[in-house]
Amino acid sequence: MASLATAFALSDPNNPKHEQYDITVYQLGWRLGGKGASGRGQYARIEEHGLHIWMGFYENAFRVIQTCYEELKRPPHTPLATWEDAFKKHNLIVIEENVKGTWKNWAFNFPTNPELPGTSCNLPSLWDYIRMMLDWMRQVFHSAVGSHKLLHEVLASTSGREIPFHEWWDNITQELEQQLELKPDWEKHIEKDIKLDEENIIRFLDDLLEEALKKAQKFSGKIVIGAIVGFLKLFMKILWHIMERFLDRDDEIRRLLILLDLAQANICGMLKDGVIFHGFDCIEDYDYRAWMLKHGAKEYSVHSNLIQGLYDLAFAYQNGDATQPNFAAGSALRAIVRMMFTYKGAIFWKMQAGMGDTIFTPLYQVLKQRGVKFNFFHRVTNLGLS
Repeated sequence: MASLATAFALSDPNNPKHEQYDITVYQLGWRLGGKGASGRGQYARIEEHGLHIWMGFYENAFRVIQTCYEELKRPPHTPLATWEDAFKKHNLIVIEENVKGTWKNWAFNFPTNPELPGTSCNLPSLWDYIRMMLDWMRQVFHSAVGSHKLLHEVLASTSGREIPFHEWWDNITQELEQQLELKPDWEKHIEKDIKLDEENIIRFLDDLLEEALKKAQKFSGKIVIGAIVGFLKLFMKILWHIMERFLDRDDEIRRLLILLDLAQANICGMLKDGVIFHGFDCIEDYDYRAWMLKHGAKEYSVHSNLIQGLYDLAFAYQNGDATQPNFAAGSALRAIVRMMFTYKGAIFWKMQAGMGDTIFTPLYQVLKQRGVKFNFFHRVTNLGLS
């Protein structure tokens, strides 16, 4: 794909230097596409390996393929005449969980939107990602509390129980009046106990977090690191304390804990390791699982089938060995926030045929029209200056 995209850009008629290039593509066999190559076997059945999907944040890939189909101008009503014929929205993802030897379906149904990938690429700021993740946590938590009877009853039953918590909100707001940025050490102030009832825990994400975000906005975009990290750590400490006994007994509670635990670890890590200031690359030396553990995620969460699926999706293993997982934390986190919060149309777009049909044949036809040469059954053994 990389070589064909390069040839496509160099030969682009809108490239003022396109006529200066003499372009040849060398291909070992008879099929283009490398790992994405596909063919058809007996009875014209598609044969390929891997998922033939693109994610909704693939701006560059969609821009290339949209330009390709437009230039190809296939007659209407012919197979795969347009890129919209070749790609359809796909929003349902199912992860398989193994809980004490029993396989269970964990379904995610992502909402679609009217946007089209490949049309623009104005990315959110890193602080915007933090806000999106916090808002997502709030929605997930409230949705679960509102729809899950057992969860609702368990939270209600905590009324009157003494649970370690800190009446830190007044202290935070007073501190915010004096400085623009909090030190990330609010955990050391967690000394008091209050009675936690259902109303309190339901209001955590609504009132306290919203106030923290307002304060952060008020101070010229400065990040209130201590307030948010301290809040999330306390929130998850209380949830695990109340809910951990249901991990293997209730699917919805287990999944809620995993999702919220992973989200808080990612948010706290972005804040405490300076990702919001220095970018994703500053945490590339960590494996993603190790990085989340560093920031408070539970072993149970980071080794869940949800994270396993992420490693599988990215083939994130040394030498393809599944016993040696290795996914750079910055790359993993960047992929997750792009996939979750910047997709257009749908989180996935599913090809309506093999990649050979939907991607590489159209690219081959357009490149041939542009004068690009193809040498099949050729191996390049040396590159040098003329």
